[in-house]
Amino acid sequence: SAMGGLFGIENMAAFGGSSTWSGFFGIVAAILQFAAAIGLLFMQKWAWYLAVLAVGVSVFQGAIGLFGGGLFSQLCGALLLLIPIGIFLYLLSGNVRKLFGVV
Repeated sequence: SAMGGLFGIENMAAFGGSSTWSGFFGIVAAILQFAAAIGLLFMQKWAWYLAVLAVGVSVFQGAIGLFGGGLFSQLCGALLLLIPIGIFLYLLSGNVRKLFGVV
């Protein structure tokens, strides 16, 4: 019970409905990222846009995790945000945008 109180397990249990939505957004993000990865391999302009959209969905999913409950949930949400934010910044960099013909 001490660990449950520390990590806010009861809050996470009450967050079940939103966790379902988080899982749904995770599946959508994974499908978009897979399609974007194939397009990015072939240097397609549409894939750059799709990758930005997919990373946006991943950032949204991570933000949901931040507000999900106790300390453990917030740490997981913060970790879910680190990589997508890095990818998002990389996609928006000048060199990458130039390679894909995005102004």
